[in-house]
Amino acid sequence: MTEEIDEKLCRATVPCRRETEFNTAEGKQCPLGPEIYHRTLPENFKKIAEERVLKPSERTDTVSFSTCPTHAVGGTVKLVFDRDEVEKNVKLRQMCYVLGKEGEKVLYEIEKSTADIDRAFAKHGVQPKVFENECEIVSDTQVPVKGLKKVELTLDWWPYAYRIGCENKYPHHIDLSGWSSPIRLEDWKRTIKEVKEKSEKLGVPFELKTCFNSMRLGFGRYVELNKENLKRLERGEDPVEQSEPPEEKCYCTE
Repeated sequence: MTEEIDEKLCRATVPCRRETEFNTAEGKQCPLGPEIYHRTLPENFKKIAEERVLKPSERTDTVSFSTCPTHAVGGTVKLVFDRDEVEKNVKLRQMCYVLGKEGEKVLYEIEKSTADIDRAFAKHGVQPKVFENECEIVSDTQVPVKGLKKVELTLDWWPYAYRIGCENKYPHHIDLSGWSSPIRLEDWKRTIKEVKEKSEKLGVPFELKTCFNSMRLGFGRYVELNKENLKRLERGEDPVEQSEPPEEKCYCTE
C-alpha cells in the first residue's frame, strides 16, 4: 500500500569523511530524520520482544538500522524507532559510502587486511557506494527497545522473506495456492497473530502492510489486499475472496 515518505532520507547526499588506519575516506551519507528502522525476521522479533533488547549481529558486531523508511532488506518485521530516544541510551554512527579513487583505495586496503570484510567495514564506518540505498546507521552496543514506536509486518511471498517487495519478482501477487509456494494462508495468519501479540506485549501499535495488491488462494480464489482485507487479517479473520483476479500492481519503492 502507498504512504507518504520523504525520499530525501533514502539518498546519500550529505558529505562525510572517515579516518581509517589506511587513509582518509570521503563520500556521502544519508540525511537523518526523526525515525530509524530495523528489519528482522519473525523468529528474531520474538526474541527481541522477550529480551527487550536488540543485540549486535555476529557478522558485524553492530546493531544495524536504516534512516530510509522504505528500506527493504532484513526481514518482514519492521521496527520503527524514535531516533532521539534511542540516542539517549546508545551512541549511533552512520556509514559513509565512499567515492573516488582514494576512497576505493581505502576499501581495497581494508579488504586486503582481513577475511572478515563485513566486520571490518562496519568497524571503520565505510561501505562501497553500491550499498548507499541501505542508508545504514549502527550501534556498537546492544539497543534497548526504549524508543520503539511501532511494529509493522509486511505481507510478502512468505513470512521469512529477507528482501521485501514485489519489484523484480514474478508473479506480482502472493501465491498461497500451493502451486509455487508451500506457504498457505493459515501460515501467514499464524505469523500475523504471533507478531501482533508480541507487539502488544511491548505496548506499541501493530500494523500489517504489503507492497502487493492481490493474493491467490487457489483456482478462482483471489483476495484484493486493500485496507479492509488487511484489517481483517490483523484481527485474525479470513479476507473477503473474489472469483476474478484483481489487476496486479506493485506499490513498492526500494
